[in-house]
Amino acid sequence: MPKTLMTIGAAAKSAGVAVDTVRYYEREGLLASATRTASGYRVFAAADVERLRFIRKAKTLGFTLADIAELLRLQDGGGPRTEVRQRARSRIEDLSRKIAALTATVTSGSVTQGAATVDAASVAMIGQGKPWLVCSQAPTR
Repeated sequence: MPKTLMTIGAAAKSAGVAVDTVRYYEREGLLASATRTASGYRVFAAADVERLRFIRKAKTLGFTLADIAELLRLQDGGGPRTEVRQRARSRIEDLSRKIAALTATVTSGSVTQGAATVDAASVAMIGQGKPWLVCSQAPTR
């Protein structure tokens, strides 16, 4: 196998995703079906790893897989950069609105999650890397 090609495990590790994630993205059409060796092993090129990294980063930024598929379609088809930029700006604006709403909720003293209210001290513990929550009210049904 030439050095430019790598196994699914090596590609997944290099992109920072799980092997099952690579297979899932292949099934969903976000990643082209991999070339296979004579023995049937999937092999991936550096461009495939870059695509996997792009998908992972886009998910981290809050893009849905449908959004990512559209961005990849624009990229693959040489779509207009202005459209890609507009989608990115739109996503940033959406995230900014969510951050503002969450900040306002936290500073008001409590956060409502489902039927439970979580106090600001509990939210602060989460922000400090302490994932437990102290509910100030039991869920109602």
